[in-house]
Parts: sequence; structure tokens; C-alpha cells
Amino acid sequence: MMRHTHKLILCLMAIALTTTALADQWTTKSSLATARASHGAAVVDGRVLVFGGGAADPEPRMLNEVESYDPATNAWTPRASMRSPRALFGVAQLDGNVFVCGGSPDNERAIATVEAYDPATDSWESLADLPQPMIGPVAASMNGRVYVIGGMDFFKGATYATVYEYNPASDSWKERAPMEKGRGMAGVLVMGDEIYVFGGLNLGEGETSDVESYNPAMNTWTTRAAMPEPSSAFAVAEIGGIAYTIGGNYPDGTPGGTQVNAYDPTRDRWTERAADRMPTTRSNATATVIDGSAYVIGGFNGLNIYNTVERFTPDAVPRAVSASGKLVTMWGVLKSD
Repeated sequence: MMRHTHKLILCLMAIALTTTALADQWTTKSSLATARASHGAAVVDGRVLVFGGGAADPEPRMLNEVESYDPATNAWTPRASMRSPRALFGVAQLDGNVFVCGGSPDNERAIATVEAYDPATDSWESLADLPQPMIGPVAASMNGRVYVIGGMDFFKGATYATVYEYNPASDSWKERAPMEKGRGMAGVLVMGDEIYVFGGLNLGEGETSDVESYNPAMNTWTTRAAMPEPSSAFAVAEIGGIAYTIGGNYPDGTPGGTQVNAYDPTRDRWTERAADRMPTTRSNATATVIDGSAYVIGGFNGLNIYNTVERFTPDAVPRAVSASGKLVTMWGVLKSD
């Protein structure tokens, strides 16, 4: 009887520690002025910039509004609006400027227009159009170039594997080696010398778990370990050399996930972080990293568009160990010595 009592106490301790861990990992921050989903975000000079997206209040519309968040004051301020309202576009930061590429002005039509934002002057500049219109591409910068990868065209029923490289000096685009898998609404991160593209949506096949990495110097793609399950429209962040995918659509396309998965590029291995689940169900959110924490912003749960912001700090996760030195799992099951 005493042995079972000890197990019950340890189980209750595990539940309490898991609850404490969740509270420590996720904290609520100041909300956006305008709720939005399918927007873009970047960090410049320690501040988060949020661009455009789709809104539903007072009526469905695409936004061109821009907001800036200062973690030091936990406050949002308006910035100069984009020239064109849009959602589902690619965003990349290069040399202090933010590039906004493609997207949709009405959640149906794809556009090819590109704008660059200069935070220092709070102003926008129109740049050379993408070679083709696209919805839901991802964008990243490396070695003085901007790369726009993948995307879709709803009217054409097309999903692209294309890669376009932008040269700011000549204001021009050129095509590079395509991905193996066409996709839009994927996740993208620069890690080491490569650009990683995670998951996404293929209009002909549905959500995918495929992961590929691109080496711009070699102009080659490498297949990496697949995500634990197919997903799209998730937020993605790199913290301490580990990539985290946060929330997003489920394998059947249903929005509003809370799942967190971690990818280690040095081992090419995924870990499902069940104890790290996001408190709020959300897809089509963004994640930006400042000082080792990811700020997960806005998004959609299938019914509502959010203005809320939650900060995720994976390093805050405690490791629960019982008095007897046995590891307590998240479900309170004792592992044998």
C-alpha cells in the first residue's frame, strides 16, 4: 500500500511540475493593436516589426498596417503602412531593411510585388517584382541576397518549388535550383550555411512533413529528417541552434494547433516537445526571437483571429527528478533505475 502511495505522490508531483513548467515557458505579453493572421514579422535592432496580414474586425480585409514591439517597455507602436495590403507573403531582413515579397491582396489572387521597409526612416520603397505571382512563399536572406522559396497560385491550382534570388545592388531577380517538393505556407530558417524549409502545403497533395535545406554557395538542396507529422502555417523559431515549430495546421489541414516540435540540425533529428505545448491554439501566426525567447504573435484558431502575443522560452523548462533520483516523466510514470 505504501509503495502505491509513493507512486501517487510522485504522479501528483509530476503534474504540478509540468504545470509549473508550462507557466514558466509561456508568458503573455502586450497585445497587438490590430488582430491579424497570415502576417509577416521580423526583428530589427531588438524590436519586433509586424506587417500586414488578414483581419476580420469589423469585416474581413487585408491589412497594410505595421506595428513595432519593444520588449523593454512591452508596448506596441504604429509604423508607416505598407504600400499594398497583403497577407501570406514572404519576409526577409537584410542589412537593416525588411523585404516583403508576394502574397495576396484578397486571400484569392496572387501578386508579385515587392516592397522594402527602412526602419531608420520609417519609409517604404517599391522594388522589382518577383518573376511570377505567388501566395504563401517563404523568404530568407544570406550573403547579401534575399531568397524567395516556394509558394502557390490558388486560381491556377499550382504549387511552386521555385527559388528566386534577389540582388539589392541591381534590383533584379534570378532563378536558382528548385526544391524537390513544391509547397507554400511552410516554415523557413537560416541555420549555419544553409536555408531550411519545413513542412508546408501542396495544393495537390495536402500538408507535408518534408524538410529540405538549401546551400546558396553550392546551389543545391539536401533532404533532411521529416517533421513528426505533416503541417503548414506554423510559426518557426531558432533558439540556441535548435529549430522550433509552433502550432500550425494539423495533417488534415484543420487550423489551430498547440504542438511544439524541436529539430536539431547537427543530429538531423526531431523531438516532440509535448510538455512545451502552446497555451493558445493558433495557426498562421509568426514567431520572432529576441534574447533567447520566441514571441508568437497573432494567428487564427479556425474561428477567431488573434491580437494576442505569447513569449516562449524553452530554456525555462525544469527537469523533474524525484527524491529517490528516478526521472518522473510528463505523465507521472516512474522509469526504473
